[in-house]
Amino acid sequence: MKDSTIKRFIYSSTTVLIIFLLWIILSATKDNALIYPSIKQIWHALIGCFDLKGLTVLSLTIFRVIITIIASFLVSSFIMILYVKRPTSYAFFSPIIKIMRTVPFICISIFIILIFDRQIAPYVIAFLLTIPIICEGIKSGIDLLDKNLVDDLAMHNISLRQKIFLVYMPMLIPTIVLTFLQTFGLGFKVIIMGECYAQTKNSLGLYLFHAKEYLAMDELIAWTIVIVVIVAIVETMINYYNKKRNQLIY
Repeated sequence: MKDSTIKRFIYSSTTVLIIFLLWIILSATKDNALIYPSIKQIWHALIGCFDLKGLTVLSLTIFRVIITIIASFLVSSFIMILYVKRPTSYAFFSPIIKIMRTVPFICISIFIILIFDRQIAPYVIAFLLTIPIICEGIKSGIDLLDKNLVDDLAMHNISLRQKIFLVYMPMLIPTIVLTFLQTFGLGFKVIIMGECYAQTKNSLGLYLFHAKEYLAMDELIAWTIVIVVIVAIVETMINYYNKKRNQLIY
């Protein structure tokens, strides 16, 4: 187990090193500091990402992600409560969820930006794109519950509230935590794209938009690195959580 972990670390480090070397070569051969900034320029821009203004917009963007995911969980929980009470009710929401999953992101973004205020649009865009994932994640957890337990609950005179809070919720906590972590990575990227399209004030998306407009590629790459690292940390948490969960199960 330890050997496989070391090997994965070596392979990942090698990949990062190769990308690093390729960029140095590309930057040196193209001789265009605006489009192909040097490693030194990127490093200075990366440090600049953590000044007061940079930390403020990053914090606000992460705050938007958390608020959106919480709202999505609340709506998804309501849909799942109806599903627990009457499984056929999901047939009403299923077409809507499928449409939300299949409609291209750009179409939703343009439509939402035209309707809502620029400060609100990113929330709505991420909300519509995360609900299907959360619903499907929680529904899968419910469907995997022991059928005998579900049948026993149906036979006893137990209120829906007791079923949800005393039986379903404790058993679904691992699924809910995993779904939250998985949704955070997607929600983070979707919020940033929504901010960029809507040009939301005090947002990471607006920073990226300005970097594109003014050809500040060093800042664009620096912020991209920050985003990748944050998402990578969340994915590492997901893998660690899954590993611990599997160990407890088996």
